[in-house]
Amino acid sequence: MPLIAIIMTATLIWGGQLTYAPMQSLICAFVAVATGLPVFYYWDRKNKKESA
Repeated sequence: MPLIAIIMTATLIWGGQLTYAPMQSLICAFVAVATGLPVFYYWDRKNKKESA
């Protein structure tokens, strides 16, 4: 499932914005990664505590 989400997001970024507004699309991609990583690490830590 994560691989499908990555592929779909990359397709949307590359196909629509990267060719017409490269700087704005790179900023949006950075914001998406920067906001997603804390959530990922939170859930990862939570799942490790529950399984232990």
